[in-house]
Amino acid sequence: MLTVWGRRSSINVHKVVGAARWTKLSETTFLLPPVDAHADYRLRIFKPGGELQFAGHPTLDSCHAWLEAGGQPKSAARR
Repeated sequence: MLTVWGRRSSINVHKVVGAARWTKLSETTFLLPPVDAHADYRLRIFKPGGELQFAGHPTLDSCHAWLEAGGQPKSAARR
């Protein structure tokens, strides 16, 4: 199971680790504005014990949630 939090401009790491613990799920992701002009969004992934640099299923699930919430890829090749 995964929790996806979207449309945040920034996050406080201590608060999001607390949120990850509160959900009691294996991963909690946060969709943030991109820092790269070519990216559609930035993703941070947390487990109850801290941040992960990458995890496949949370990345794919978060992308799906972003699209379902109305996210539109900047590149036509990604549509």
